Amino acid sequence: MAWDRKPDLFAELVEEEAEKRWRAFALTCLNAVVLRSPVDTGRFRGSHTVSVGQPDYGLTEAEDRTGTLTLDAGAAVIRGVPKGAFPPVYIQTNLPYAARLENGWSQQAADGVYAVSFNYAVQKFR
Repeated sequence: MAWDRKPDLFAELVEEEAEKRWRAFALTCLNAVVLRSPVDTGRFRGSHTVSVGQPDYGLTEAEDRTGTLTLDAGAAVIRGVPKGAFPPVYIQTNLPYAARLENGWSQQAADGVYAVSFNYAVQKFR
């Protein structure tokens, strides 16, 4: 029996599919975090940052009530990762009151933001 396709083509297909899922998972997490964020002034929603490879401990003062600018900026970082690379992605906020919000301080996000968003993404990609 002869191969009608080279076996290494299969590896390329697997890598492409893994990359699509990696990016989709990261984008799903980002989208969930931003959209689950409680909104008063938009400061918390605008404070989420995305970094690749290592956390970013900077603090942004951006206000983004709709989340559009935050989503666009984070998606650009994720899309900027070179093909074939699967580094860790950090989605975070460094606002001093973020821990209180994660622990149910806001009625808009009584169950928190980050843990709920991550669990949602895990369930979606099972």
